Amino acid sequence: MYESQEIDSDDAREPSWIGLIAVGILFFLMGIAILHESPGVGLGFVFFGLILIIGSNSARKWVIDQEESMEADAQWEEEEAARTWQQDIQARQELKQREIDEIVKAVKSTIRVRCRYCGTLNEETANKCESCGGSL
Repeated sequence: MYESQEIDSDDAREPSWIGLIAVGILFFLMGIAILHESPGVGLGFVFFGLILIIGSNSARKWVIDQEESMEADAQWEEEEAARTWQQDIQARQELKQREIDEIVKAVKSTIRVRCRYCGTLNEETANKCESCGGSL
C-alpha cells in the first residue's frame, strides 16, 4: 500500500543548493564539450554554468547568514524579555514593600496610649505622658 508522506512546509520551499550547483557543473561541462563545435553556444553554456554555481553558492551563504542573524535576534529578544521580566518583578516587590511601609507607618501613627493619670493620648513609644509626666 501507498503511505502518504508529510513534507515539512519549510523543506518544500527551500531550494536544493547541491542540485543547483550540480546543474551548474553540468552546464559548464556541456559548454566545454561543445565549445569546439560551436564556440558561441559553448561559451554561453560555460557562463550559464558558472553563474549557477557562483549564484547558488552566494545565495546559500546569504540564507545561512540570514538564519544566523534571525537566531541571534531571537536570542537577544529572549534575553531582553527576561531582563524586562526581572525588572518588572523587582519594581513590583519594591512597590509592595513601600505600600507595606506606608501602612505600618500609618498604623503606628494612629495607635495612641491613654495616660492613666490625666487621660491624655500619647505616642505608643512614649515612656512618660506629654501632659502630666506620669509613667505610661
